[in-house]
Amino acid sequence: MILVFVFQVRLKKSILTLLKPNGKLVGILFDAPLNTEHPPFGGCKEEYIELFSQVFESVKMMPNELSIPPRAGKEIWIEVK
Repeated sequence: MILVFVFQVRLKKSILTLLKPNGKLVGILFDAPLNTEHPPFGGCKEEYIELFSQVFESVKMMPNELSIPPRAGKEIWIEVK
């Protein structure tokens, strides 16, 4: 779990470095436990909200309705700014 936390902190810092002022990040994240020692790590909506709301003023998430069948129900769409 420590590796996952370190990865998430690095991800958050990278996003802040790359994002332009008033920019937003959109993407798809796993909403299921996967690996703890290597990517893809997985996660859950509650963890993502906690992680991103510390830095961004707006965090929107919803189920990804365009997932391929093997990932259906395991992905969420995220939009932060």
